Amino acid sequence: MLGVNDLSGKRFLDVGSGSGLSSLVARKMGAEVFSFDYDEQSVECTKYLKQKYFKDDMLWSIEQGSALNEDYMKTLREFDIVYSWCVLHHTGDMIKALANVDSNVKKDGTLCIAIYNNQGNRSKI
Repeated sequence: MLGVNDLSGKRFLDVGSGSGLSSLVARKMGAEVFSFDYDEQSVECTKYLKQKYFKDDMLWSIEQGSALNEDYMKTLREFDIVYSWCVLHHTGDMIKALANVDSNVKKDGTLCIAIYNNQGNRSKI
């Protein structure tokens, strides 16, 4: 989706890291990674992957946090890539979450998101 094979020198924010796989890939591609998730078990899963593949790595940080918490999001600063895959629509206030994460994208940075598109009856099927 980013059209690159190397993220060296880039800062990558994984909003709703879940299993941590996207964070792991970004770190393996050379990015400085910051992962967070609202769910404590997801945070622990992401921490497990870091421990297994990047033990004691100072370029991968993991926290528990919420995309709906505007004050928290402001503490994270700006990133070259802000990534959130199938997360923001689960927050209960997708518009607010989207506005919050958008503020973390550097000028000329990339916001990479996936959200479900409710298609009414087609979605129910």
